[in-house]
Amino acid sequence: MIFKKIIRTDYIAPTLILEEHIVGSYWYGTETENSDKDFLCICEAPVSYDEQGNEEALMVRNPDNNTDMMYLSKDMFERELVKGGSTILIEVLFSPYCYLYCERVRLISYRMVNAYLGMARRDAEAERWEHYDRCVQSALLLLNGRANLKVKPYHVMTETLNMHLPNIKEYAKKNLPLEVPI
Repeated sequence: MIFKKIIRTDYIAPTLILEEHIVGSYWYGTETENSDKDFLCICEAPVSYDEQGNEEALMVRNPDNNTDMMYLSKDMFERELVKGGSTILIEVLFSPYCYLYCERVRLISYRMVNAYLGMARRDAEAERWEHYDRCVQSALLLLNGRANLKVKPYHVMTETLNMHLPNIKEYAKKNLPLEVPI
């Protein structure tokens, strides 16, 4: 899913927003002092259209407070979630505040697993081993039908990762590209 990126300081009318979810590093508890805050807002109606009149998602970056607001309609959220192309949407599905939360285990698909494995492959190639580990753990939890994607607390995960980092690097180098057939 591609977000149309706009840099501005205004926002979508709050009456259109059904749900607002924090995503990214703050969702995982891995934020740093330099992290921006990312939110995904599910709206009752489309918020943006391309030149051909097709609905598109919209991302509004507010440089004043280092916040990214991503907006999409409820229909688009459901369509894109089924496609499994965005881990952000999967994170929202696993938020207890998501309207589909009770259906999350039933909605898990191999496409969702592949989304995390694709990110793991990208992170391994960039030698971002903490992110790689988080993505692989999330994919494994999805494969096992687990209802909670939030993996171990970050400090515990980092200690475990540091103990096994040489093995993880070797595994990643030998097993790229990671993919689960659909």
